[in-house]
Amino acid sequence: MVVLSIDPGTNYTGVTFWTLDDYTLDIIDINSFTIDLTTISYEVERFKIVQRINMLTNILEKWIDIYKPYYLVIEAGFINMLRPAAYGPIANTIFAIENLFIAKSGTYNVIEYPPKYVKQYVSVGTADKDDIKSAVSAISDITKFVNIDDLSEHAIDSLAIGYTFIDTIRKYPEILLKG
Repeated sequence: MVVLSIDPGTNYTGVTFWTLDDYTLDIIDINSFTIDLTTISYEVERFKIVQRINMLTNILEKWIDIYKPYYLVIEAGFINMLRPAAYGPIANTIFAIENLFIAKSGTYNVIEYPPKYVKQYVSVGTADKDDIKSAVSAISDITKFVNIDDLSEHAIDSLAIGYTFIDTIRKYPEILLKG
């Protein structure tokens, strides 16, 4: 079974593809990328946000076609107190990613985890980016496949999101939906 985990963003996105076979996992691809940073303000024209989302989904569509994931695990939207206007664009981005996954996979196997839940699962609830990196670096199921020091914070977040799901279904396999 292939699991796609995503740290979504209108500017920066982290993506990990995992395989899970008899509760043994493998990381088959991990990426992070930047979408059109010519305007970094969230007070941009709607057209610019739509362009970014289209660029993002075009990239993801190619990977989904290659790896054919059965589950999408994605960080849920949240309001950043430093940039509250970013909530609308990120909600639209998550919606577009989820719709793409459903259309391509033919399943509704979408799991959203709030950032705080993922932080609590892999580390502590108030963890910052360095704490998450440190916590993910301590997970041998991940570090045997990738060097955390070579990854962006968004790729690391996609690892934390995916690991939260995979470790949960290893502990509670009855939550798995079989295709």
